[in-house]
Amino acid sequence: MKQLLLTPGLALLCGLLASGCSSGTYAAGRGTSLGQSLAVDCKPGDSSVVCCIKKFPTTAAASCGASAGEVAGVLNGLRVLNEAATAADEEEDTDDFANNADLPEWKQRCIRNYVSCQDEGWTGNCYDCLRSCEGQKEWPRGKCRERGMKTPP
Repeated sequence: MKQLLLTPGLALLCGLLASGCSSGTYAAGRGTSLGQSLAVDCKPGDSSVVCCIKKFPTTAAASCGASAGEVAGVLNGLRVLNEAATAADEEEDTDDFANNADLPEWKQRCIRNYVSCQDEGWTGNCYDCLRSCEGQKEWPRGKCRERGMKTPP
């Protein structure tokens, strides 16, 4: 009778332990017996070995039962994805005003000055200066300018 009760409990325990490796994202910095965990998402199609390699790359060969080739393949794939994401981020950063390309040059200057005014803490009310610039087609340097810059005559 005791064996019958022990078997379902043991099966439940094994199931819980196995699901820990195959689901979700582990928080970065949480150490385990498998080594340092990384914040990665295991995709539904990933095998448990691939998931383990993604989470514990430094100890994957020993802890995950993976060959050196499997570890290299998974880590190379992650590196390529990371490089592609970084390149996309850099492209976005350099192209901040690309959507203004069809605007007249004076309006582009107004927008650039407004962004600089907001980001760099210029003197004056940046929004009012933007509205003035849109009406006059010239940035009102007497009202909004870089801190420490003298008022134009």
